[in-house]
Amino acid sequence: MDGVIVLIELVVASIWIMQGFTYGFWKKGRPGGGFLGVIFGVLILIIALVMGIRMLIKRDFGKKIKLHITAFFPIFMGGGAAILSYLVGFIIALFAFLVGWLRFISKYSWTKTLLISVLFTLGLYAIFVMWLRVPFPTGVF
Repeated sequence: MDGVIVLIELVVASIWIMQGFTYGFWKKGRPGGGFLGVIFGVLILIIALVMGIRMLIKRDFGKKIKLHITAFFPIFMGGGAAILSYLVGFIIALFAFLVGWLRFISKYSWTKTLLISVLFTLGLYAIFVMWLRVPFPTGVF
């Protein structure tokens, strides 16, 4: 399983690097649109190569991995937050994501969960919506 993950990382990193150079890595003395894609692609490529070399040295390609359903919670929650952001807006979806993450994955108390979620959401709203005037998705409702 680890070998498959390394191969996927190598493919994803290669795609990010190629796309980054397609968008332009450096333009007129400044970072271009593909700058971060190339940087992150190179980092993922290095990590994947180190993992692959380490697996070759240890020869543990056949190692079995146990997956628990809780390993998929972040994926479900991220997808749910993305869908929710189109229905009720980004700010409410972010609040719901934070509550779910802090309460059910990190196991914080309800008091701490709600306090952190409210403060973080209000801080994000104040900085990005009120101060920087970044338009977030407002949702269908």
